[in-house]
Amino acid sequence: YAMELMPGRIGLIGGLFYGLSFGLGGLAAAILGEVADWIGIEAVYRICAFLPAIGLLAWFLPKVEHRRGYNPLLRQREQDRAIQAGRPRLRHIACRKASDRK
Repeated sequence: YAMELMPGRIGLIGGLFYGLSFGLGGLAAAILGEVADWIGIEAVYRICAFLPAIGLLAWFLPKVEHRRGYNPLLRQREQDRAIQAGRPRLRHIACRKASDRK
């Protein structure tokens, strides 16, 4: 979802998400270790068994509508070409067939 919001920065978004997920995983392991020391490992296993249910919240994420004939990567390339040619940034460019391009 984030990669579609910033199509020209796919590597940046991917790196941020990998870093965030590994960092949060490390913090969660430390926290769960402390909780296991207090209440026991079996209780922590029972608690962790329900954690995947949180993924059901993804059902409420907004739906991404794909417009027919729209490609954000093509739009970025065409805007880059317009800037190089000295033209102002384009506001809307729809995907065109290869035969329609010059």
